[in-house]
Amino acid sequence: MKKCLMKFLSLFAVMTLLFASVGCSGKSGVKFTPGVYTGTADGKNGPVTVEVEFTNTEIKSVKVVSHADTEPIAEAAINQLPEKIVSNQSIGVDAISGATLMSEAILKAVEDCTVQANGDVEKLKQVKDTASKKENEEVSTDVVV
Repeated sequence: MKKCLMKFLSLFAVMTLLFASVGCSGKSGVKFTPGVYTGTADGKNGPVTVEVEFTNTEIKSVKVVSHADTEPIAEAAINQLPEKIVSNQSIGVDAISGATLMSEAILKAVEDCTVQANGDVEKLKQVKDTASKKENEEVSTDVVV
């Protein structure tokens, strides 16, 4: 009886570790048809064209090829959002403040590329943006003006 219980507990421990390690992977678990795809979505002032490179299991790169939006406003989204998409392996990332329409256009264009690459868009949207979350910092002061 003890041997049977020990075998069961050992098997349970191994399975728990196996499932825990799978949950720690940084990838989204979505499969793609490898290649470079071009997608387009409507921005505020015209179309936004994005080029996305996929491997079998991940988004390798995202690049905004062309847009018609105001440069200083769109620049924040063009510089930050592709990096967030690649680092989080997700299109479920937050829009860039001040460039919401441009951010939404980039995300829609990447979504278009994902469909072309036979990826699961809904699964990519479910992955949460954890890279930008910060811990609360406690600060004490003597005088507040």
